Amino acid sequence: MKFALLAGTAVAVSLLDNLAFHSPSLLHPGLGHDVEALHERLVKRTLDENGDSYLPTLLNGNVNYTDAVNFTHGVASGDPDSNSIIFWTRIAPSVNDTDAPIALRYEVSTSPNFTSIATNGSIYTTREVDYTAKVLAKSLKPWTWYYYRFKSGNATSPIGRSKTLPAANWTGEGDSLKLNVFSCSNYPFGHFNAYGNAAKKDVDFSVHLGDYLYEYPPGEYDLGNTTDTIGRTDKPAKAITSLNDYRTRYKHYRADPDLAENHRLFGWFLTWDDHEVADNSWRESSAESSNTNVTVDGVSFDARKAAAVRAYYEYMPIRPHLLTNNLRLYRSFQIGQLADLSMLDTRQRDRDLTDLYTNTAYVTSIKDDEKRSMMGLEQETWFNDHMRSASVRNATWRVIGQQVVFSHLNYSANNQNVDAWDGYTSNRNRMLSTLASLNTSNNIILAGDSHVNWAFDLTFEKGASKDGNFNASYSDLGVEIAGTAISSPTPFGRTASQGTLRNISEGLVGLNRRLVYADTGYRGYFSMQLTRSNMTVQFFAAPDLMSRNTKEIAGPVLAFQKDGNALQRVLPSNNNATLPYGAIKNTTAVAANRASPFQNRNSTAI
Repeated sequence: MKFALLAGTAVAVSLLDNLAFHSPSLLHPGLGHDVEALHERLVKRTLDENGDSYLPTLLNGNVNYTDAVNFTHGVASGDPDSNSIIFWTRIAPSVNDTDAPIALRYEVSTSPNFTSIATNGSIYTTREVDYTAKVLAKSLKPWTWYYYRFKSGNATSPIGRSKTLPAANWTGEGDSLKLNVFSCSNYPFGHFNAYGNAAKKDVDFSVHLGDYLYEYPPGEYDLGNTTDTIGRTDKPAKAITSLNDYRTRYKHYRADPDLAENHRLFGWFLTWDDHEVADNSWRESSAESSNTNVTVDGVSFDARKAAAVRAYYEYMPIRPHLLTNNLRLYRSFQIGQLADLSMLDTRQRDRDLTDLYTNTAYVTSIKDDEKRSMMGLEQETWFNDHMRSASVRNATWRVIGQQVVFSHLNYSANNQNVDAWDGYTSNRNRMLSTLASLNTSNNIILAGDSHVNWAFDLTFEKGASKDGNFNASYSDLGVEIAGTAISSPTPFGRTASQGTLRNISEGLVGLNRRLVYADTGYRGYFSMQLTRSNMTVQFFAAPDLMSRNTKEIAGPVLAFQKDGNALQRVLPSNNNATLPYGAIKNTTAVAANRASPFQNRNSTAI
């Protein structure tokens, strides 16, 4: 029995090493699993009829579960720092819902052939975490590509690839940071071709700004009969409300080959938007459910949110300590001295009442209330302190990833989106004041959510009136780049022609003084490069989502110089000024022509 206790302790450690068992919040232990109780159950399984343990054979790799297993959902990685990375996989037993634990081994190498092992280890997964496995691989070298894989019995996962962040003193001299940026991937609206196209690009990391999945039942927000025709019907076939529902929806999305390939090849930085829980969710409810008299399938908003957060944590390659304080997801990453990346939460944690479709007029009437916050007081304080810390350590660029369009945007004379920052103008002004106090224009705000490509010159409108009519007094603070959706439809007419949508884009650029570029027509993503001297961004469109294909239209290239005051357009090497799609302000300066820095890798194979 003594040896059984020692061996059982090893099992407990291996369970804890699988971060999927942890709660995403220390203030919400119920969202995690009682590893001690689970450990006791597993130890009991290892005692034979005489009370002797056969657990040592399990620890040597002959796991209790002996039937076939499959790595059905590939691999993923994320939240890197200079010496560690989160690695993720899911293993599926051939016997559904087995009570037995499944042992996995992971290996990490600088070689795709695994000729030398940088680090390795063993963990367990069980049905309690839907057979997901998430480990933190440590003692890695800065700014280095690593290859990783998982093994269980005779099964081996696909080989993944991921990169650590550079060391603290890395300046980016002679080098650059390249990112692909995504948002709003709706499975039934079409194939995830943009993920597949982006997976071929020679970049360092992927960034996802939220709406990774959607919670709707079939028929509510999709292509109708066409959804079935193209084979993109959601699972489960209902509005998702329970933990099992959210897990099933994640498994359905992660089985998409293009999404899986992008996860396999790049480490991801992620944050959530509203649909990871429910449409237009805020601190206390969503458009569809509350904690009082409005429920979906009889499930209150708090119960639904708890299920959604638990599933998100199990399926996303994010670190556990990030959510230690009341479901906190906002965090930051230091990318040497070149950049500081902040990932904010403007949706789920602590934002005030938003537009729930039945209260639009009321929310519009209070949008300028000084007490209203999109971020919550605690996150606002953290943001202020963090931006000043980044300034002190002299990071060249401050990149702020968040969910919704930040800049003031007139859609028409009588139409504003008060579910975005235009509904929280005082919080926006406080955030702009923080950026203005840093005395630098090297700030880049990233956004998704709107299903439209936008590029703004970012300004603190010192003389702005409450209705958004700006005067000429402003200080330049940087830029905002907001991307279109992977597949979710344009809000300007799902069946509108590209010609009509281009006319709408031109009208919006003319209507909004600081809007440099807009495209309301295409789905896709954008790529961003940072060097010590400039920021470059290029939009890419996936023009046909009705079949899985590699069609891609390379969009315009925009640049912003370090310490600059306006976005510039970069023409290609052949000096062709024809705009591929969208509309650009005709007063935009043109930078020296040069080739796009966003090219496909020479080889897509590992």
